[in-house]
Amino acid sequence: MTYNSVKLLITFLLAASFAAFFMPAAKAEQVTCPPREILIESLKHAGMLPVWRGWSDKGHVTEIFINMDDDSNDWVAVVHLPSDNSCVVDGGIRGKFLLQGKVAT
Repeated sequence: MTYNSVKLLITFLLAASFAAFFMPAAKAEQVTCPPREILIESLKHAGMLPVWRGWSDKGHVTEIFINMDDDSNDWVAVVHLPSDNSCVVDGGIRGKFLLQGKVAT
């Protein structure tokens, strides 16, 4: 898989996830997020590594992935639902770690 096709796949997943996440509840049920394993495998193929994970008060896990293989530091935020499906809910470029070697209090 080429770098451009991976970027295209991630862009498609971002767009589909935004649509599913921000549509009214009745419409959101018609749009599904891929199974967790498929999305994680796609992110790995794109060079994305998980760098942060946290439990949401809303009942899901949010995980941040970043591509540290190039200077762009592309990143994506993924919501893992209790249904074992996952949605890319945000993403961007030039991500950076703010708490290098420190513990947040």
